[in-house]
Amino acid sequence: MLFITPGSLIPVIKRNSPITSDIVTGLTNTFFIFIISLRRVIITIPYVHCNRLRILALSEDAARAVSESLGDAGEIRLCLRSSAVLVSNVLKDFIHEHPHVSFSISSEPKGCDLLIDSVSSAYDIPDNAHLLMTEEICLAISSSHPLAHTGHISVEQMMDEKFIDLADTPSYAGVFNSIFSKCKKTPQIAYSCNDYILQGKLISLGLGVSFVASVTWTSSSLPENISLLHIDDCPHFRSIYYQPLGSFCSENQRIFEHQLEEYFKKLNK
Repeated sequence: MLFITPGSLIPVIKRNSPITSDIVTGLTNTFFIFIISLRRVIITIPYVHCNRLRILALSEDAARAVSESLGDAGEIRLCLRSSAVLVSNVLKDFIHEHPHVSFSISSEPKGCDLLIDSVSSAYDIPDNAHLLMTEEICLAISSSHPLAHTGHISVEQMMDEKFIDLADTPSYAGVFNSIFSKCKKTPQIAYSCNDYILQGKLISLGLGVSFVASVTWTSSSLPENISLLHIDDCPHFRSIYYQPLGSFCSENQRIFEHQLEEYFKKLNK
């Protein structure tokens, strides 16, 4: 373990001695940890290979911090895995107020600055994540359905319904499997789609039923002739959260996170 104090390091660099060359070579070929205090810099070498990606990520974050300090707004890299309908409203307002900021949106968190996702319980959100909202999962049916006026439905009653499946949506599949896991059979899948608007049209036409997130559904521009039923004997909820992923958080990202919180706070009222 090599101990170097700032006072002794600077003169060495100024003299451009062979020691400087050795240090630079070591820094180039070896991964290490800098622990900076008021009195010394401790350089631990060699550093394990598994931390290479973390060091590269920190370097990239540092470069972005410098870029922003020089007036370059850059972009916010967003991993959007849930609540796209609601988040799009926040994005629209943010871009209108900050036209110089761009967004890149991905379904995978690698390389992103911010993750927006949902889990079945608020207890399951990551430690460094921030809860935005918890909403009930309901069964959406056509207003002409015989049970529409009741406001409630049981799991046994749902067994007779034809469902509209949301393809390639892990959260929907998780809810569906969880609700019917204790049953000896599962309901019939009448249609499968990957579009919320098409799903809404099929439900409104009475061609099937589907599980929907209550607040998201009522806040969206979807068909009005649809009723939501509470699931009596198997209530389900989902918790929406956001999680910063990088070590560097730009001022624009902080503003966007604040707008996310304010938007979802209004929905919860």
